[in-house]
Amino acid sequence: MKHVVFLREGTNEVSTEVITAHRDYLDKLRTKGILYGSGPFQNIVGGLLIYNVDDLTAAEEIILNDPIIKSGCRTFEVYSWSTND
Repeated sequence: MKHVVFLREGTNEVSTEVITAHRDYLDKLRTKGILYGSGPFQNIVGGLLIYNVDDLTAAEEIILNDPIIKSGCRTFEVYSWSTND
């Protein structure tokens, strides 16, 4: 099942170090087949992540370990998502 994560603006400024750690984390998820897709929004601060995991709890555990969340630079909302394909 897919889970969609909306990343929203957090309370702290984003640094180069945080962005690098976030991208490295996403690369590891992508290599493991967990990250289905990702990218920043173009008209607002934030982005979208799509995980391919079994349940909402697993998706929440993954996002809570993301450096961009741990740093306070982004907040998040997670939703289970059913595709029509």
